[in-house]
Amino acid sequence: MDHPTHMSIAPMALSALLVAVVIPGVVHVLRRSALWERISVPAVVALPLLVLVHAWAVLGAFAGLSPPGGARVTAPALLVAAVLFWLPVVARTRHRLDDPGRCLYLFLATPLLDLPAVAVVAAGRSARGWP
Repeated sequence: MDHPTHMSIAPMALSALLVAVVIPGVVHVLRRSALWERISVPAVVALPLLVLVHAWAVLGAFAGLSPPGGARVTAPALLVAAVLFWLPVVARTRHRLDDPGRCLYLFLATPLLDLPAVAVVAAGRSARGWP
């Protein structure tokens, strides 16, 4: 692969690492923080929010929905949505899911979060989003 390809994959990999590893790790370490109780939302809100913000971040450029500033706007929105997503799984809040609920929640999230990439590939783009 040439250098520009590595440059296009690096931000996606960093974003994935933050959403899937760093944020849940931080929430876990701080799981008893009073902040989580104040900002937590029910899982039925958090999951669709993350799916929609993720789709906006991934598909925005292709659909002409990217905001001015592009990733400087979508990346922070994605991080906030990811924090809200992980709270019902990891934090000790009134919205915490029980064990079966957490399993179902995470099981449902996986294919839903893959749908934007499927759309990119179905549109004839490569997996990394470029022609």
